[in-house]
Amino acid sequence: MALMASVQRLAPLLSTVLVSERPRWHIQHRRVGLEVQSLHLTEASTESHVFTMPCGHPEGPGHIRIPAGEVKQLLGKGLSGVTVIHSWFSSSILQHTLGEPGLEPQAPDISEEANKMQRFLGTQVGSAIISSEVWDETGEVSTAVTFHLQHQAQVSPQKLVEPVCAFWNFSISPDTGGSWATTGCSVATLCQDSTTCFCNHSTNFAVLLQVYDVQRRAEEESLLRTLSSAGCGVSFLLFLAAG
Repeated sequence: MALMASVQRLAPLLSTVLVSERPRWHIQHRRVGLEVQSLHLTEASTESHVFTMPCGHPEGPGHIRIPAGEVKQLLGKGLSGVTVIHSWFSSSILQHTLGEPGLEPQAPDISEEANKMQRFLGTQVGSAIISSEVWDETGEVSTAVTFHLQHQAQVSPQKLVEPVCAFWNFSISPDTGGSWATTGCSVATLCQDSTTCFCNHSTNFAVLLQVYDVQRRAEEESLLRTLSSAGCGVSFLLFLAAG
């Protein structure tokens, strides 16, 4: 994760060159992107702040959002302006099987009998990596975020793919550059090929996929796909209503 660490060090330096004539810097490569933006806070502009990846959608997969409530809290702290830093990395340049300690398999919510019919195979990075940071004059200000990322769909009856909302923690195993962790993150909406997550802090995020080998009858798989599609629609509507 040396590339991710380098971008994280570069972004605050770019914030020092923001001026009123150019309140936003944007650097784009084929598989890496960085945006640094000066955000002026007023009572009339306490809407949520959204960053969208290339080919992403502000109301669909490919975005990260600082909720309106978090923006209001920044204003309540007496901040009139902050620097918002977003970056993203394609999963293809960081893809690897994970085996770091501290990220134990999160068993799906199934019966004990069904649990006997599955075997944990491993965890992999299933989505792009996206980040959000907020800085004021004194340093970084932590905020909660939501993000929606696309990932591999459940396509095989013999493989169960369980999405997990995670972030890269540089303080875990610092000698090796850090490790994935899940503290403070949870799934908000689960669809067949994308997941919306909530995390109560800001850093680099991704959807990890925990893969299980499972024995399942064809009719059971068809029913689960139907329930998953219907549940995704209902969950998304409830998530929008709650926001």
